[in-house]
Amino acid sequence: MSRSNSRASGARSLMLIFFAINAVLSTGACFVHPVTPRLLMELEMPDYMFGVLNACTNLMVFLLSPMVGKLNSVFSSKNVLAVGCFGYSLSQLWFCNATTELTLILARLCAGCMYVTVQVCALTYVVNTSAEGERSGNLSVRAAIQSASTAFGYFIGGLLGELALRYAFYAQIAVMSIGGLLAFLLLKRDAAPGGMPLGTLLKQANPFAVFRQCGSFLDRRMVILFLALTFSNLAASIFDQSFNYYIANVFRLGSSWNGTLRAITGVTGLVMNSTLCLWIVKKTDVKRSLTIVMGVGCGVMLAMILIGAQIPLMALDIMLKTVVAIKLPLVQGIVADSADSSNSNLVMGFYNSVNAFGLALGSLIAGFAYNIFPKLAFIVGLCIYLPAVAGIVLYRRELARPQADK
Repeated sequence: MSRSNSRASGARSLMLIFFAINAVLSTGACFVHPVTPRLLMELEMPDYMFGVLNACTNLMVFLLSPMVGKLNSVFSSKNVLAVGCFGYSLSQLWFCNATTELTLILARLCAGCMYVTVQVCALTYVVNTSAEGERSGNLSVRAAIQSASTAFGYFIGGLLGELALRYAFYAQIAVMSIGGLLAFLLLKRDAAPGGMPLGTLLKQANPFAVFRQCGSFLDRRMVILFLALTFSNLAASIFDQSFNYYIANVFRLGSSWNGTLRAITGVTGLVMNSTLCLWIVKKTDVKRSLTIVMGVGCGVMLAMILIGAQIPLMALDIMLKTVVAIKLPLVQGIVADSADSSNSNLVMGFYNSVNAFGLALGSLIAGFAYNIFPKLAFIVGLCIYLPAVAGIVLYRRELARPQADK
């Protein structure tokens, strides 16, 4: 019994180390987001470029997420994550020195190829190393930490951008490199090398082959769930990317404003995930609660379309990002619970891919819709979010039906 308690204590200590490293990476990854609109304006890029660049990053995340999930079944998540951190740092060094549309796009494509490892490996590490019965709780804690760290990263990046635009980039490069080194040195191995020949691994891990393997768990219920999540992420991305550019372009506010708003969102998201979200997971039907949370998001989106005043619009943006922060661990828990030990890495990789597809397409739509007129992006986002809520309702009904009816 004592040995069992010792192992449990050791597992919790290692998870705390992971949470700390994840906080460092989530913070550093967001340093440049508040200053990117200003970078594009200084380079005299067209308005649609902010959407195109975000789409480039998320396109690669979409394509490569299942592949990284597959790699994590052979190589330890911590090693793949460390390599990705160093590669992402080099990509961002290229991005901050790019001066043309083509070089900006190529740099962001490379950044997406690297950052996908950070996203997927964080999920697979939690799923693979969590003790029995602690997976959902650890995912909720990670989501809360990520929400707060992301906001803190925006805040620090915004302040650095006010001093000098490239300070945010250089700080990001340093922090991501340090985070990658810490992950390699301090995290435990969560998968033993499988001894698979390189040719076989490459054949099985190419994106399109892995997507075909996802058919093994995509029954009717899962298809409905992932479609709903895609529409939800698509709409959230449109609102997020449009608002970030909106306050810089329409209100003419500096990068520190964008960072400050994110910091406030981080606090509200942390409080909600540490209280309301944990209560939802432990005390309620999570799927029903998710429907209610997403319904609240619809109301906030509608208000953002109707209201144009600066301060109320900022308050609504904080509310919307808080709703998204609450939704994240609920969705991750539902997806993780649908997987078993034999396919958990593949399922979580596919989840990250679906998430990235929504973010990529949303960024692209946001850029071109904004180019027509700013509020059009918000209108399109709401129209896309409504089917997402309907999809979650349909998913709940599918779960309630007897299996024999399917």
